[in-house]
Amino acid sequence: MSKIYVQPPDHEEFDEFLHYATENHYNMEIASFAYSAVLDTTWQEILKNHQESLKGFTGKISLHGAYLDLAIHSRDRKVKKVAEERILHNLEIARMVNAQYVVFHGNFNPLIRYDSYRKNWVEQNATFWLDILDRYACTVLLENLWEPHPSI
Repeated sequence: MSKIYVQPPDHEEFDEFLHYATENHYNMEIASFAYSAVLDTTWQEILKNHQESLKGFTGKISLHGAYLDLAIHSRDRKVKKVAEERILHNLEIARMVNAQYVVFHGNFNPLIRYDSYRKNWVEQNATFWLDILDRYACTVLLENLWEPHPSI
């Protein structure tokens, strides 16, 4: 099996990309549920369609989780709660499509240069992910986008 993943730009082109992945023995990365506009509205309908389309697909499945403006390290409890809810929602969707991997962004802000910010970011992420990872069978991949150093 290939190590290549195909990612449709949106859910409307999912079947076309799935067909391409199947023909070429590629894997699929689903990004349909990465956006609040979908998670707040039509996610169940899209999920049902994806589940139906994926029947018989033998490749691996990855899901790209929500990532815009999610700050699980926020000191604002309400902001943090929304971020946690989005992530948990994505992990449940990943379970429902049998995704082996789920990609999330850490949303570290490199423009904030205080040591206390970095320390809080690391501590909050470590606590959150250690608690979450035991609840789900998939592997969570934290994509480094803005982090200036791999230790973050």
